[in-house]
Amino acid sequence: MDDLRAQEKAERPSIAYGGPDDRFEITTTSDGQRVIREVPEFAKVLDAKAAAERAPKTKDVIDQRARAIYSIGQLPESERAAAYATLMEHPEMFGGVDVTGMPPGYDPTYATVMGNMGTTVGQAITNDRAERALQVRTEQGAERLRQGQQRIDKPPASRRAPQTRPPAGFIWQ
Repeated sequence: MDDLRAQEKAERPSIAYGGPDDRFEITTTSDGQRVIREVPEFAKVLDAKAAAERAPKTKDVIDQRARAIYSIGQLPESERAAAYATLMEHPEMFGGVDVTGMPPGYDPTYATVMGNMGTTVGQAITNDRAERALQVRTEQGAERLRQGQQRIDKPPASRRAPQTRPPAGFIWQ
């Protein structure tokens, strides 16, 4: 019985997997011949995995759209709709932007929201600080201009009422 099992085991082919990503079945027969065949199921899964890795990441697609929309937002208001139409008709001119799912016509609300999606939290905080600092500088500048205008509007010292000072050495009683 043990001899029969040993004989069956010796006659049974040895199967191993190898090659890139173990996509090949390597069969060695009892007489030492090696047969290599690609396993279709493994190849299909590995090809799908490679295609998914080559596909652009969602974050990259959104960043690219956001940059394009933000750039359009920097144009004068009158030129934005035409630039957006050009983006929709010829996305390759803008670096191959993926325009699927974008509105067919220019929408200012979409442009504002989408244009800001490409910024990170750190960039948004930096932009907010810069905007507040600009507002403070603008307010300070306006206050300085107002003070300067008050000085200009003030009558000259020669026309002011004389300041009465007691003479030197005067003693109040």
